[in-house]
Amino acid sequence: MHPKFIEVILKTKRRIVAESTYFTETYGGLGACSYTDHINEIMMERNLKHLTHVFYGAPIHVIKPNIARTENDDPFDPGKKRIRAFIPPVLVAAAFASNPIRDGTNSLLAIAWYQHRYDCFLEDTIRPQIEAIDWNALARDWEL
Repeated sequence: MHPKFIEVILKTKRRIVAESTYFTETYGGLGACSYTDHINEIMMERNLKHLTHVFYGAPIHVIKPNIARTENDDPFDPGKKRIRAFIPPVLVAAAFASNPIRDGTNSLLAIAWYQHRYDCFLEDTIRPQIEAIDWNALARDWEL
């Protein structure tokens, strides 16, 4: 298989293959001291809106990221602590298509996830989450 494609076998035994992929930084252009739950919500919404353009209105399912939290001294309020919340730094999205489900029909779903590495398409921790997706509920059928 060509390395630009991702193949996943869902728990239902349906085979899905990524036909296109997209990578970007989760926090592109955001200052390092700005990582809060509120900012994360804004960034994830911005990223989802952008993906609707990247995948031309295909249905998009976002796998909820694991958010790491750290407590540090607040640089703006000495003596106080502040919680910083970090989404993994890489957003990966792929338009997956399934094998024909009946003559002349395929189904399509864009899936997005956050991971820590740029040097691989799909981190090992993400694959089981994709395998568990309810394809029938989320994907859109389309005629060939």
